[in-house]
Amino acid sequence: MTLFLLNNYHYILKTVVNSPLNDAIGREIEPRYKELVASMIDDYQATWKKAIEFLLDINAGRTSKLAPQKIKEKFSVFSLFFSKK
Repeated sequence: MTLFLLNNYHYILKTVVNSPLNDAIGREIEPRYKELVASMIDDYQATWKKAIEFLLDINAGRTSKLAPQKIKEKFSVFSLFFSKK
């Protein structure tokens, strides 16, 4: 849903700013839609946070290099977990 809204808000912003509508309504809605786009980007990135942390094996704020076998195990568990959703 977040990606859908991000795409729509961005399209509206781009369309209004780059059209004759900009003089009529663009200046009023441009800051609001820029804020909505930024918010959706933050939300989208947050949805991936747990997955990235899991895959990178973050410990104490630092990423550790994983052996190839451990990386395969992480992706297997990740795939199983998210394929059931």
